Amino acid sequence: DRAAIVTILLDSGADPSLHDKYGWTPLHYAALFNLVDIAQILVNCRKPVDINAKILNAKVFNGRTPLHLAVLSTASSAQQFVQSDNMEPNVFRLAMVKFLMNNGADPTLSDDFGRTPFHHAAMHLSVELAEILLDVDDRTDID
Repeated sequence: DRAAIVTILLDSGADPSLHDKYGWTPLHYAALFNLVDIAQILVNCRKPVDINAKILNAKVFNGRTPLHLAVLSTASSAQQFVQSDNMEPNVFRLAMVKFLMNNGADPTLSDDFGRTPFHHAAMHLSVELAEILLDVDDRTDID
């Protein structure tokens, strides 16, 4: 089970803020693949608060944060299950975006193309994502 492995690694001292050669942290990958359970473990691990702030808003090579990746993601580890069960495939992406926003991800950060997560949601005509990005604490400046 992925969650158990991540927990064991963190309990053994793994640093969730370390990144690979592309600048991706484990949270970037969890956001891209809509793995909310893994994101929860990474954000809630018993590491200093500054590490959580660091990983929630860490930018990769193109300036994208985990929140950007969650908004842009079309992947889901359960995508086939969802489609076969007639569930809305967007449910995992929405859950990831809500989780990141509720844990302090900054929706005002622009990527290297000058786009915030809201811009990406609007470009992909995702009304639900745009509403989530605008709702959290009314702190999103869409300009």
